[in-house]
Amino acid sequence: MGGLDRRVRDRPTAAEHGDLLTVQEVDRLGRNLLEGLIVLNDLFQRGVGVRVLEGMAAGEHTARPLILDLALALADAAATSS
Repeated sequence: MGGLDRRVRDRPTAAEHGDLLTVQEVDRLGRNLLEGLIVLNDLFQRGVGVRVLEGMAAGEHTARPLILDLALALADAAATSS
């Protein structure tokens, strides 16, 4: 991701394959929604499920949905155009 703060890309987390992480909303995973989506993508790649309690992503997720691909692409385009 262009222009993304290194601290976000390299953020360590204790969640392991098969774990289920519960968060209030996706943006709680980072400093804003974009960072939250990036962390969410990383969790899916490592086999970590995520239960989101509120917001448009509310529900239990164990795989990267198409909507996340679209959101990441839009967020990256917005970040690189600024």
